[in-house]
Amino acid sequence: MFQRSFIKARRSVGHCRLSTPSIQVSSARRNTLCFDPHILVRPLSSSPPSAPRAQSSDDDSSSATDPHAAFQSSVSAKRADGIHASYPALLQVSKSLQASPTIRAELVGALQVLAVSTRLEDSDLADRILADLPLYGMCTDSSIHDDILDAILDSGDTQAAYNWVRRIRLRPGKCMATSKQWHTLLNSCGMRRDVSLAKATIKWMSVLGVQPTHDTFTLFFRALIDSGYKIPIEVVHSFAEIIKKQALPYPETLSRILSDYHMHNRQPKLAERVEEAFRLAYKTSDSPTTNPSHDVQLGAVAKKSGYKAAVRLYNDLKARGFNASESTLLAMLNETVDPSVLSYLSQHLAVTPGPAAWAKLISNAVYKSLYQAAVALYKSALSSGVRPTNVMLHPVLRALCAPSLHKPSDANVETAMDLYREYLRLYDEHGSPEPSADNDSGNSTQLDAPIYNTLLRALTSSSNTSKYFPIAVSLLEDMQSRQVQMDKMTTTSVVVMLMRSSSNFDEAFHAYKLIRQMKDTVLDQEGYVVVLSAFCKVSSSDGTPPPARLYFNIVKDMRAAGYSISSKVYTIILQQLYLLAEQLSPSFPSDDLSRLVNSIRRVHQLLLVDASLTPDTALWNQLMNTYQRAGCLSDAFRIWESLYRSRLCDNISVSIILDACSHAQEWGTIQRIYTDLLESGFPLNLRNWNNWLECLCRLGRLDDAVKTACLEMKERGVEPDESSVQIILKFSIRTNQQTEVRGRIKQYLPKLWSKMAASGLI
Repeated sequence: MFQRSFIKARRSVGHCRLSTPSIQVSSARRNTLCFDPHILVRPLSSSPPSAPRAQSSDDDSSSATDPHAAFQSSVSAKRADGIHASYPALLQVSKSLQASPTIRAELVGALQVLAVSTRLEDSDLADRILADLPLYGMCTDSSIHDDILDAILDSGDTQAAYNWVRRIRLRPGKCMATSKQWHTLLNSCGMRRDVSLAKATIKWMSVLGVQPTHDTFTLFFRALIDSGYKIPIEVVHSFAEIIKKQALPYPETLSRILSDYHMHNRQPKLAERVEEAFRLAYKTSDSPTTNPSHDVQLGAVAKKSGYKAAVRLYNDLKARGFNASESTLLAMLNETVDPSVLSYLSQHLAVTPGPAAWAKLISNAVYKSLYQAAVALYKSALSSGVRPTNVMLHPVLRALCAPSLHKPSDANVETAMDLYREYLRLYDEHGSPEPSADNDSGNSTQLDAPIYNTLLRALTSSSNTSKYFPIAVSLLEDMQSRQVQMDKMTTTSVVVMLMRSSSNFDEAFHAYKLIRQMKDTVLDQEGYVVVLSAFCKVSSSDGTPPPARLYFNIVKDMRAAGYSISSKVYTIILQQLYLLAEQLSPSFPSDDLSRLVNSIRRVHQLLLVDASLTPDTALWNQLMNTYQRAGCLSDAFRIWESLYRSRLCDNISVSIILDACSHAQEWGTIQRIYTDLLESGFPLNLRNWNNWLECLCRLGRLDDAVKTACLEMKERGVEPDESSVQIILKFSIRTNQQTEVRGRIKQYLPKLWSKMAASGLI
């Protein structure tokens, strides 16, 4: 379905062109003024303006008269006071907003802003909004709390998320926090390395009626590992006690995960201490047939004296009533990757090797970078009749698809896909076994997100897009049918790959929308920025600029998801328009340049009416540079004047405007800018002075340039460099004055001249 939709879109869409009036501009770079009196530069200030900004002609009304717009503006700006002020008016029009596609996200965004506050009045307003949700056509149920929790965590405030989940039962709707919400919170605690808050979360989870499971603890420690946290052994000891107090069976999978983690970090002693921590926590005296401390003892003997010595010790212990279990077998396997050792031990211990034992061998092989051996072990396990589990498949796929910082080879990707298809076949034939009461999630065969994420990242990292595009699409369809959610990083990678496979902007936008429509698919703030950048770089056969309409539709989704819009969002598209302007030459049709200028001006208009953003100097510089590169000097100059008057210009601003004016041969304008800068005491840097030298030379004032380099720059505290001299010498050749110029530089800048002569630069 997904692939058919995308292919259909490719056939139906054409190249996107902006249908805007033609603007008369010169085909030569920068030589003609492009002035549009209808586009005004917003007044610049060092602090956010207090008055409402001008609205575009597309807006029906300003936020001052539109309750919905005023509320949207406050939510986008994350202003709690603004939400307080605008919400009563919004409530009055709640019925008319029931059909709004964005109202849910906006209310969730408001609740996130209120939730991270410590003010009592903000908490009261949050309760009021929750109670009012039915007036907007929504239910105050667990799903709305899911969205609020995600928004709070995306803001980075885990403590506020913890407070929210604890109080869900007390808020309007009287919901109880679900296992999913507690686990989402714990995952964030792990990623942010907040062990204390994780312990408090588990405590309240149990108090409020949600029993922690092995999955609870495994999820938290996996997040800790993914965060790069070096887990102290004291943390393992404390959690081993917590797990024991929850009356859960021995956490075999978690023990193995943590042991493998330390082995991977080349800390075998810590790996042994991890296993010991869990054994000690679960040490009992009421069962003579099992004893975790014996497992540790047997593992130590196997490592030090060999497997035969360990079997002899086991026989002695067996005579005294000890019986081996799977945990005994795992302890004795240690770091081996030899299946004959597994066979030898299982025969003498009378323990049938299951998925956990084979997973141990596979993990050992991956740790030792024996990737082909890991694949062979996995296949041997299947040949012996073992039903593969996620714990077996995950390390093999990671070894094949992400063995190092380099991209996986095509052969490795194909092997990984073959293993996935076989795993899928077995799952479809036999289904997922019922989980037993005495084990944890280590034997799960359910196709999960890590399997798909690993494969999709490998496929999207390949430059062979035509080959792997249909395979990635089939994986997406399979994920959709099995209701498996992609993580945010993989979602971003998939959207980028689909955009790279598109032949025009409409097609790329359609691909983005298809991914957005998948159940529970999300992009984080960084993901949106990456997608916007990829969209701008879509290859168009006719050189069409990125359509602002489609680009800012993605930005609109980003805003609706609760993310703030930064200057970076505008800079991305302006940089691409700058590059397109750079590629234009006098031979290009005037329509191409007109279309490009229209695109720049449309972005400028949208920037002016974006009430949630106060542009920084870097963004204004980019807009000014893009205008000047497209030959629109008047537009560039007006931005410069606003920057200068507001005292927001920097050295980059100066370089841009000097470069623009010199190419446009605007001596009067350049002279005025230069005089203003000197009189105001603006600190010109070396690059600015070199720009000034080039201006003088380009406008036929070579003598002034030589005087500036030899005398004025030093008087104003800046020493000329090699580039300063090379600029002047380059232009002196054009006027046949090189001998005279070289003599004056040698006379007034003898040290620099000698240095350049010694380096062969002159």
